[in-house]
Amino acid sequence: NTALIDVYCNANQLTSIDISKNTNLTNLDASLNKITSIDVSKNIKLESLIIINNEFTDLNITKNTNLTALYINYNKISTIDVSKNTLLTYLYAVSNKLESVDITNNKYLGVLDVASNQISSLNVSKNPLLQVIKVSGNILKTFDVSQNPALNSLTVNNNQLTSLNLKNGKNTKLSNGYISLYTNPKLYCILVDDVNYANT
Repeated sequence: NTALIDVYCNANQLTSIDISKNTNLTNLDASLNKITSIDVSKNIKLESLIIINNEFTDLNITKNTNLTALYINYNKISTIDVSKNTLLTYLYAVSNKLESVDITNNKYLGVLDVASNQISSLNVSKNPLLQVIKVSGNILKTFDVSQNPALNSLTVNNNQLTSLNLKNGKNTKLSNGYISLYTNPKLYCILVDDVNYANT
């Protein structure tokens, strides 16, 4: 049906799905299946793609320039190109095999959750609207959120951090929100807006 706008086929035993003729599709949720690949190149109106808990090893979303929400948690994806998805607001990629992710073109990104991957370096300086960053369970050695004044939730547990730059002029938002840094035994330096305020 070419008129289909929303497709929800989550929690089945699907191994494949063909949506190439559903050119008006804006929302797809195919989570909790056994799908290994999907062709979304014809679905240029797609705004939300949810494929949590499948068997994906890669995903090409370069034609989906209207995408605002991407949920790819619990797959086996090693690389993801979101450079063409400039409207992206939500990016959830927990528990994949990502070694890096380039979000420098995603200036509207508000939530980034890439916990439990193998990321060693992550640049969030071009994402001023980020409110939530979750990067726990990676191999980051340094992390800098000094260009993220909207940040109110930061989770960087279980990395290899030696330094963390929180000096964004808005540390009070973090005190009202959430910050978690545990299991970073080599973390010796945390830059903040106000040392006395941070200690308190």
